[in-house]
Amino acid sequence: MPNVAQDMITIQKVTKEIYLPYLNNMLNVEADPFLAKIPKAPMQGDGVFGARIGVAGNVGMSEERAPTPISKAPLYSRMKFSPKDGYVELAISNKVVQLGRDNKAVMMDTVKDYMMASYEAAKWNTARMVYGNGTGVLANITKSASNTNKITLDSVNNIIVGITIDVHTYADGEPTLTAANEKVQIIAIDAANKEVTLSNPVTASTANGSAYGFITVQQSYGREITGLGALFDDNVKEIYGLNKEENIYLKPNKIDAKNEIEDTLITRAVRAAKDMYGADIDTLMFGDNAYDAYERYMKSSSTHINLVEKRKFVGGASGYAIVVGNRTIDVVNARHVPANKIWGVDSSLFEFRETGWDFADYQDTPFNLKPGTSEYRGLLANYMELVCKNPGAAFEIDNANEI
Repeated sequence: MPNVAQDMITIQKVTKEIYLPYLNNMLNVEADPFLAKIPKAPMQGDGVFGARIGVAGNVGMSEERAPTPISKAPLYSRMKFSPKDGYVELAISNKVVQLGRDNKAVMMDTVKDYMMASYEAAKWNTARMVYGNGTGVLANITKSASNTNKITLDSVNNIIVGITIDVHTYADGEPTLTAANEKVQIIAIDAANKEVTLSNPVTASTANGSAYGFITVQQSYGREITGLGALFDDNVKEIYGLNKEENIYLKPNKIDAKNEIEDTLITRAVRAAKDMYGADIDTLMFGDNAYDAYERYMKSSSTHINLVEKRKFVGGASGYAIVVGNRTIDVVNARHVPANKIWGVDSSLFEFRETGWDFADYQDTPFNLKPGTSEYRGLLANYMELVCKNPGAAFEIDNANEI
């Protein structure tokens, strides 16, 4: 007669050999159109890479019997990164295993559903981090909260029901995290009023400027990958180990659309990235308000400099394919880009380096009974980083929304 140990062996075999490879593949495709487009590379310890700045200095005009040009190698900047640690905890109760003994299909459906829920959480978090600035801050708290399970935020764009967060507050102007504010779950979001309901009461009553604190994914503050936001955020002083102010070639071009987004502005931004940095911009990521403004502009204008084709990207994102000069560029409505901004990138300059999601197991045993509980615990781990070989080659268009 089968026992729990044999059932757990079956569960472990199915999750590791069937579900996990499928989920890894989907995370590289469906998490986000930009992530799906950029090259993937294996993570192999701390990384050092060089970013070429400009062209080689070996060109010059001369004349007969005069000196020929002196060869100067291209300028390279030495950059470095460390892998960031990503984890997803899985828990399967002994009750599920016991009650599913007479109906293995029910038991495996429960396991599959849990794996899919974990996939959705990893998918959301990976896509969000790709656009983040590395700090892990999801939103700022805009109203005082005292022992309450409701908090008001400046944005609900980077949160989703079900995630577990930390609520950081301020003490003498510095961020602090109390035990009562740790690891609380978001159970409801009132998007219209930017109000979030939490599983436990929290306190954030000391202001620092206009904010009473901020929220992050549990244990993630200052530990996230170097997302696209780190390129454009002037509050992020260093990137890949280099100071931005001391190395201005790391700073992307920034353009003010002055609340009027149209084809000519996009064409100029793409051309400048090519002329100044040699970048072949192939992806434009629009925040929600910017994307809505661009759609209204196209519907109201009978002629366009850029040829347009409506597109739907893998994973469900909507957008366009436009022709700028001799290039086709993807226009994507990207949820995690700030609402009024557009980010333009050459995706070939990026790599997503990772080990891939796998069980942190011991002796090929992914699930082990958690001491003092009736749950079998498994831990998925992935060590990752987003690498950009030429941060200055991107550009940002701000105030791309309508007034």
